[in-house]
Amino acid sequence: MKFDVGTGTSYTVYAKIVDTIPGNSGGDVGLTKGGALESSGAAVVSKPFFYTIEVDTHNPANPAERTKLSILYEY
Repeated sequence: MKFDVGTGTSYTVYAKIVDTIPGNSGGDVGLTKGGALESSGAAVVSKPFFYTIEVDTHNPANPAERTKLSILYEY
């Protein structure tokens, strides 16, 4: 996706999900301890995913102002 941010100085931001893999972690503590599922005794099966996101930001008026990020996000 592409979007512009900033007032005065404007920056163009490009972001893309470049990889998605299944994760492996335990249940959500918010659901297993005091959440909606506590009274029913149901088990929470967590199947999170890992997303690798690449972000490239630059100032069109000044090419020297540039940022590149690689982000690993778990959901």
